[in-house]
Amino acid sequence: MLYLETPIGVGFSYAKGSSAYTTTVNDEETARDNLVFLQRWFNKFPQYRNRDLFLTGESYADYHGYARSHGL
Repeated sequence: MLYLETPIGVGFSYAKGSSAYTTTVNDEETARDNLVFLQRWFNKFPQYRNRDLFLTGESYADYHGYARSHGL
């Protein structure tokens, strides 16, 4: 199971510098960042490429799950 919290500052996620919190992040950027993360993750762990992938979220994160799946 892989947990991904985006954008920065939600849930338990945090940044080392305060500058990460001063920019406005929109849904399109969040979806793109999630896609890039998943692509890099699968490149680093290729043994998971041919396994089923399930995306889910709670509350507004359901929308981001939908947005992520369109990029895949």
